[in-house]
Amino acid sequence: MNQTGNEKLYTYYRGIWEKRKMNGHNPSQEAWDGRAQDWEKELKKTPGFFDGLDKRVNATASWLRSRGLLDSGSCVADIGCGPGRFAAEFARTVKEVTCLDISEKMLEMGKEHVKACGCENVNFLREDFSSFDVVKAGWEGKFDLVFASLTPAVGTVEDLEKLMSISRGCCFNSSFVRWEDELEQRIGRDVFGMENVAPGRGRDDWFYAFFNILWLKGYYPETSYYCMGREASVSADEDQARYYAKCFSDNMTADERNVRRIYDYLRESADSDGKISFREEKWYGWILWDVRKRKMRGIQ
Repeated sequence: MNQTGNEKLYTYYRGIWEKRKMNGHNPSQEAWDGRAQDWEKELKKTPGFFDGLDKRVNATASWLRSRGLLDSGSCVADIGCGPGRFAAEFARTVKEVTCLDISEKMLEMGKEHVKACGCENVNFLREDFSSFDVVKAGWEGKFDLVFASLTPAVGTVEDLEKLMSISRGCCFNSSFVRWEDELEQRIGRDVFGMENVAPGRGRDDWFYAFFNILWLKGYYPETSYYCMGREASVSADEDQARYYAKCFSDNMTADERNVRRIYDYLRESADSDGKISFREEKWYGWILWDVRKRKMRGIQ
């Protein structure tokens, strides 16, 4: 059967958006547990580690509240909740927040944070959303807002359909769009001799592909952007060198020779405390849509 113009576009955008998950950007429980442990160590080492995240959390919540969401009667689902920062903020004004994540360690961090904030209306559940049976769990049409931020838990159209099936109102997705890292640019120029270092990197293709998937399915997605700029500081250590080596590798495997070159550069550039200061800017794209409002001719 020949595809219509819209169907061809839908297939095209679906391919762009699902490529992330199909290429393995959907870490296992063990990988996320490891990331949670890294976050926990960084939090203890750097008291202001979560400051930027909490600013983004507050900005996101304010934007949602400005659209009449997160009120006292709302039931919210946070899919891929991570360390529970959004859940705790939402819990201040909603009836109940239900958090789901694949990582037990992330959930432990979330529980600790929610408890510290004095919230008693947050529930946590360890599940892989891709395989989670929402029908069996009685989640169909259960939530007024279904929230997902920077999570690979929602990375295919099937995941998206499941996300929408548990909403009786709106869905929200936040995705990374662009990251400009001054230190990365300096490493590219000074270590690797790149004359024209890209001003930043990002995944804006995922964002516009996701928007177009929703539009072609008949929904009316609303978009906005959040930019977080700050003066950052990192330790001139091997972990940091390995991180930047991955940034300059196509297959995301840190070449040990490059790790050593970057490590030496970081040490030479560090201050007396072994720190390097630089400017970074991160852009996030927000998409909000109402599952009850859909064009009749949208792709099913």
